[in-house]
Amino acid sequence: GLVVFESLDIDNFKRILTPIELSCAAVGFTNKINTFMDHLWNGFYTSFTRLSRFPSLVPLNQTIVISWTGTIPVKTQYNLQGATNRDWVILRQRYARPESIQVTVNGAIIKPVKLVQGQEHDLTKDGPKCGANKFFFQEQTIEFVVTSDPNCIVRLEQVNSVQVSLRMDTTVEQFFEKKGDVEFIDKITAVLGVPADRVRIVSIRKGSVIVDFVIDAAKNENPNITTTEVKTALKTQVDNLIKTVENGTLSFAAPVMSLTYQLVVAPQPKNTTEETKTNETKVQEEEKVEAPVEVKVVPRQPATNTGTGTATDSSTTKTPTTTQDTSTTKTTTETKTDKTPTTDPTTTTKPPVTDTTTTKTNENESSNPPATPPLKNPPTISTQSPNNKPINSEGVPWLVIGIVIVVSIVVLGLIVLLISHIMAGASKSKEAAAIRSNLDDKFNSSSSRIAIELK
Repeated sequence: GLVVFESLDIDNFKRILTPIELSCAAVGFTNKINTFMDHLWNGFYTSFTRLSRFPSLVPLNQTIVISWTGTIPVKTQYNLQGATNRDWVILRQRYARPESIQVTVNGAIIKPVKLVQGQEHDLTKDGPKCGANKFFFQEQTIEFVVTSDPNCIVRLEQVNSVQVSLRMDTTVEQFFEKKGDVEFIDKITAVLGVPADRVRIVSIRKGSVIVDFVIDAAKNENPNITTTEVKTALKTQVDNLIKTVENGTLSFAAPVMSLTYQLVVAPQPKNTTEETKTNETKVQEEEKVEAPVEVKVVPRQPATNTGTGTATDSSTTKTPTTTQDTSTTKTTTETKTDKTPTTDPTTTTKPPVTDTTTTKTNENESSNPPATPPLKNPPTISTQSPNNKPINSEGVPWLVIGIVIVVSIVVLGLIVLLISHIMAGASKSKEAAAIRSNLDDKFNSSSSRIAIELK
């Protein structure tokens, strides 16, 4: 058959999305397709104007993987030609970033099949249905059916939405026994006041039960709306959801343990190159703001009568965190029971003396950490430095003292050497003076002797 798909974005005559590869591992099929030739010529130059429409031959009744080179357009359209009415193909494509994908056929929204972990989900098991789809929440991948019916024109659109994962304290079997999947969307739409076609359950997973669903934003026909405004509207919507879960207005088949949400804003394609150039700074800011924001919210639960505080998880309630030993914990429990009288007759028959002793014991032991008595001689208690090195009685490391001693010895040696050098120089000066004096005496005596002889 011939699969024809195209971009419906406003830039579908300008963007380059090719090459695009279609493959089917089951039959060993691979086909790489390119874009059409330019529609216009400006003299000897091409106009760089071509329609982003891509036809490709594919094997029928198989799953075809479409791998885009460029970013997948926000709006795309698919149909199957040249096949009988019973033929079909399942197209599978993965998005580069977290997106919420809305599937429509002739304007009607087709909600995804609920993926239950551990169960098989064949889109063609009960006969191929145009637009039937599965959205893999974690892998950012969608699969959808396209039949050979001429009226089967499937459109995919990336929409602004809130992706929510709601974790409940129950099992998957108990969740379905209580018809939790049936009443889930009804309760969401009733509390938040949104139409049912804007809420889609994507998957139901174990641990304990995690329901992945999407709340689409309201349609906005304003082309000048900014990403910040879109995210503000989505944040208001998710705040209302969190508030209703926390205060108990929104309750399901099992207690809510945690809630994780992510704001997803669809990219906004630009019309022409000139528009992108004139608004280059704004476009960069929009792209930065559009990054998904992920926050985990733990709903508040009613406080229990054990004094452990507000519980946010059933596991926390069952196994409270404590650093006290068994005896201390037991004493604390007895103290709280004595201080708060109950209607249990066994509690009221305890003698006052026993209660006073237990209370004193609890007051001494329940504090964590226990009070430390004042130190009588702090310097002698600590014999290790922060680096686990020995220190002296005044808290100075021995290494520092050793260095000071060595430096002092070296300086003292230099001083002694200098003094000896000075003294040696002085003694040599005296010897030189003595020799000079002796020579003078000899010279004088020689001169006088010569003078006598001459006379």
